[in-house]
Amino acid sequence: MLGSGEVVEGARAWFATVLEMERFLHGAARAPESWRALLERQRAARTGYCTAVREDLALPAGHGTRRPLPPVSDIR
Repeated sequence: MLGSGEVVEGARAWFATVLEMERFLHGAARAPESWRALLERQRAARTGYCTAVREDLALPAGHGTRRPLPPVSDIR
């Protein structure tokens, strides 16, 4: 991956959280509050990564990466 140190660290933090989520799903525990906490950590890590990428690339505030994704049913 190319990018500033902040971009690389953001990617690592996001990836580590996603791995924790995967371990949780494969485990026996099914605590909804634990899942919610992991989901919030993943969202925060993703936001941090995306923010670092936008800053690294000097993208303006209204850049297309902020547009909502189409509904899944529209993706072919």
